[in-house]
Amino acid sequence: MAHVAVIGAGFAGLATGLFLARRGHTVELIEKDAAAPPDDVEACFADWTRRGVAQARQPHLLLSRGVRVLQEEAPETLAAFCAAGASLLTNLGQRKQAGDREAVFFVAARRLPMEAAMRGETLGRPSISLTLGEVDGLIARREGGEPPLVTGVALADGRKVEADLVVDASGRWSKAPEHLAAIGADPVGETSQDLQFCYLSQWRRKRAGAPFPPGFMPLTINSAFAPFICFPADGGVFSVTMAVSLNDPLRGKLRRPEVFERVANAIKGFEPWLDQTDAITEPQVMARIENRWRSLAPEGRAVVRGFALVGDSAIHTNPTFGRGISFACLQARWLAEALEERDLRSAAFTREFEAWKVAELLGWYQAQLVADGRRLAGIERALRGQALPEPDDAPSRFVAALSLIAPENPQIAAALSRMMHMLTTPQELARDPVVGPAVAKRLEAGGCLLPPMAGPSRAEFEALVA
Repeated sequence: MAHVAVIGAGFAGLATGLFLARRGHTVELIEKDAAAPPDDVEACFADWTRRGVAQARQPHLLLSRGVRVLQEEAPETLAAFCAAGASLLTNLGQRKQAGDREAVFFVAARRLPMEAAMRGETLGRPSISLTLGEVDGLIARREGGEPPLVTGVALADGRKVEADLVVDASGRWSKAPEHLAAIGADPVGETSQDLQFCYLSQWRRKRAGAPFPPGFMPLTINSAFAPFICFPADGGVFSVTMAVSLNDPLRGKLRRPEVFERVANAIKGFEPWLDQTDAITEPQVMARIENRWRSLAPEGRAVVRGFALVGDSAIHTNPTFGRGISFACLQARWLAEALEERDLRSAAFTREFEAWKVAELLGWYQAQLVADGRRLAGIERALRGQALPEPDDAPSRFVAALSLIAPENPQIAAALSRMMHMLTTPQELARDPVVGPAVAKRLEAGGCLLPPMAGPSRAEFEALVA
């Protein structure tokens, strides 16, 4: 059995530790945030300091693809989520049981209580330990003409952690490229898309006895210049989120609670969500949004051995579609399964892991690039008073048409839900004997493929903010 050092004790690191421990390996989690989560759910959300997690107080969803991995790998973790107050919901707001392996549903909860519940389950295993400290670099050696072999981690206070494999799960601000360069590794393969918008989220709580309204969840109301979203969470708590351009001259005013709430209360469709609620936070801001893909085997050539990237360290995507935790769970499971039958210190191991990511996850990442690029271009055009561009590539037109016909067709709506939860791809849906022809018919009919713009006009928004 292997001893694995995992940098970062967020969702990706915890999932990696759980899945490895389940197979008999020992795991040492290395975490730079020293504070432990409070036991109380509300104190956890309000007071737990996670400086390494920029999205700690932004909405989070665990899609059905990730739920199914946890059902198979660590069902006790789902039970812990529910014990902490998380809701297991279908997109139509129906509640499901944690053991239901057929339904398409997601875990709705605030991130910090959910992470604390998973952390408790992980650290409760005797083969998993937690080391507090900041990573200063990697320990490595050279062997012939092979890429550097990582054998451990050096901490900033001088301590060293030896390991058979080091996994970087430190998140979107991972220093892996710098640490690898310091041990003489070739450059990491990296591509990124900078997204010039920010999220503002205010958390609200339903008063006693007031349920979440029925209907598709999360609820998105579009305006040409911004989407407005209601995300359900745990314990009657939900967030109202607005995504606005960094070039929007009014974005700063939305940080004022009275302005944010005035806009939210004016959005048609939000009424049943906001009725009988109280704000429990000021608007929380998250900026520096990007999509990023890192590879340790660019062009099929491994740059390092004994080292792997998992979670946002490897693939970071704009949180809009909620794919991050599912990505992390899928990567952690592949890694845990691979350690049972492969030489984890070989260059072949690195190549195989990166090739698997390309085969299984790259399509979702590329779809995110296209969707975000089109959304960003549309927002910027709207701010200039120009018309929004319609999708012009075949995959985007297919998804747009699918989304437009779904509200009137339960079978199509179910198919759209499966795609949004990463259970099927657009390409697979195009071959479906029901979905494919229905979408083709909509495309042949012509007409606008843009989503309905039910939110405020720009003039209305400016008046509300002013």
